[in-house]
Amino acid sequence: EVRVWATARTGEQIRGNMFRRLTGQEEGLAALWNFDDPNEPGREASPHGFHGKLIGKASAQPGVLPASVLQPVSSRAAVMRRSSRYSIPKTTPPPGWKAA
Repeated sequence: EVRVWATARTGEQIRGNMFRRLTGQEEGLAALWNFDDPNEPGREASPHGFHGKLIGKASAQPGVLPASVLQPVSSRAAVMRRSSRYSIPKTTPPPGWKAA
């Protein structure tokens, strides 16, 4: 699942919703890809319609959300300001990820 928020989230808000299934209608949610639709796994669940498409060998795998947080949430989070377009600053990708 990938969530993008248009508003800054506190650590408490992140922890409180981390393992809760979202609908896409939550206030401040800019985009939600939960990959639940096997026919359109890139369908975005919010009303904003930022639909995507899995390409190459990418695939959605079934999973179960854990019941609780086992480790503290990192204090690092990306905050996106409201604008006509969203962009994420370029950073070094984590090991195993390929930069776009």
